[in-house]
Amino acid sequence: MATTEVTLNGNGTTGPYSYSGIFEAIKPEDIKVSVNNIVKTYTTDYTVNFVAGTITFVSLTPSSSDSIRIYRVTDADEPAAIFSPGSALRAQDLNDNFLQTLYVSQEVVRDVGGAAVDVNTAVQAAAAAELSASNAETAANTATSTANTANTTANTALSTANTANTTANTALSTAQSAVTTANNADIKADSAIAAVAAAVLYEPVNNVASIPGSPSNNDAVEVVDSTGIESFTPLINIPAGFVGDSGLSVRIIYSTALSTWEWIQYFANDSDDRYAGVNTNAGTLAAPSIAFGPSDTNTGIYSPGADQLSLVTGGTARLTVDAAGAVDVPGTFTIAGQAVMTSGTSGAITSAMIQDGTIVDADISPSAAITLTKLSSGALPTNIIVQGSNLAVGSIVNSNISTFAAISPTKLGAGTLPTNVQVTSASIVNGTITDDDINSGAAIQGTKIAAATTTSRGTVQLSTSVNDTSTTTAATPSSVKAAYDLANSMQQGFTLLSTSSSTSIAANQSISVLNGGATITLPFGVNNGDTVRINVGNFTNTVIARNSRKIMDKNEDLIIDIPNSTVTLVYDSFQGATPSSAFGWRIV
Repeated sequence: MATTEVTLNGNGTTGPYSYSGIFEAIKPEDIKVSVNNIVKTYTTDYTVNFVAGTITFVSLTPSSSDSIRIYRVTDADEPAAIFSPGSALRAQDLNDNFLQTLYVSQEVVRDVGGAAVDVNTAVQAAAAAELSASNAETAANTATSTANTANTTANTALSTANTANTTANTALSTAQSAVTTANNADIKADSAIAAVAAAVLYEPVNNVASIPGSPSNNDAVEVVDSTGIESFTPLINIPAGFVGDSGLSVRIIYSTALSTWEWIQYFANDSDDRYAGVNTNAGTLAAPSIAFGPSDTNTGIYSPGADQLSLVTGGTARLTVDAAGAVDVPGTFTIAGQAVMTSGTSGAITSAMIQDGTIVDADISPSAAITLTKLSSGALPTNIIVQGSNLAVGSIVNSNISTFAAISPTKLGAGTLPTNVQVTSASIVNGTITDDDINSGAAIQGTKIAAATTTSRGTVQLSTSVNDTSTTTAATPSSVKAAYDLANSMQQGFTLLSTSSSTSIAANQSISVLNGGATITLPFGVNNGDTVRINVGNFTNTVIARNSRKIMDKNEDLIIDIPNSTVTLVYDSFQGATPSSAFGWRIV
């Protein structure tokens, strides 16, 4: 019989006390300890060195007269490994499950055997009690003077027998519990075996280029090198942002109903690749102490010296922080947005810090009042204002004045205005311009005339849109005709619904919803390929109730929240798949 426990005597210390070589366990929590038949608590009263196969008491120091029992109780509440359809099958997981069943069975044999010993002891005690009662009866018949004593002895024997019977019942209950535990372990083992039998077997292929070009329905492949799979077609349900890699395997299954491969899962070829490599030393440029996976060992973080930190890519330091907090970036330092580089602690920006040509007009304050001595000689830049005191009298001639100078009349002498002088609105008395003053070919722009509104006349912009909701534009005949043609075509073959209450739609029927908030219930008894068409008009919140069938493979109703839209759904029985709950509608 397999050994699942060991009994030791204390030695006046906390340990360690060894069970190594006597029995093994799946995890440290399965190692149990009792001292003088008093069960101790894991981590509170004792700890387990699972590798060395020893236990050490936290504070208890058993003496040589104390009996220490170290034994195994395997967790039978959950399988050691749980399999799901499509999950990876690992020998380690299978071994753990079968080992769990073996250990639980061994412990059941141990516990049932102990119960049997208790039963035998009780039977022996009962037999001894029966013999004592018989002797007492004989003594009572032969000596009346000792009858009372014999009666007392008989009562004691009866009590002993009752105690023995109780012990036997307790042992029987323990044995029944052990049998129940064994049955549960057997059921869980059967579940694990069933899960293994139901798992999908994937055919490994080396890379994306090796994915079969003419697959059959439910063909399942495992792409060992998934580099470039994010660009592979046809493939649906790939996780957003996923990028294939030589260290990642991807599993896909082909569906003829959808005419595409379907993404199932991905995992690391080497499970350790999921974690950044961490060393306890300072590291070097070529081998940083924190590196990113076995395929890129020269990129990461290392310490070039005491109290220093450096970011490394490709074996080259890109950013280093020294012990004083100074940051060194030897390469190009790019900043998005605005940044100010200061000189010392004064916050002053020197000319050397300003890149030529980077200061624009918006950077200069309107009140900067830059003096002319700061400007180079030559022609003044555009829009520079020169005070009259800086102009030599009589130096301005007609050619110096722009044709758009807009000189104020107050700057001109009295008399008739010169030809082509522009007069601003501020210089014209309101109401003085008459129809005769406006040239017949003036072609006044529409922007000079007030726009029309729903309450006043004015100019209005023409529009050819058929779905614009503006109240300030006017429709052209072409847009009116397009809207009419669209409405007429949308109305063809539709059954009108002008109520917000619930209604049903039959297979291969079209319906037009004229009010918002209506609920359209899809038909139930339909055939593969049956269609329905629903137009929601200029309304929102139309609910399409699924009627026990899925919509787009979801057990949810469909809410149409886009006005002026038509939704066509086709019923797909997924080529006769069962159960019927897999059947459903999809949008086409």
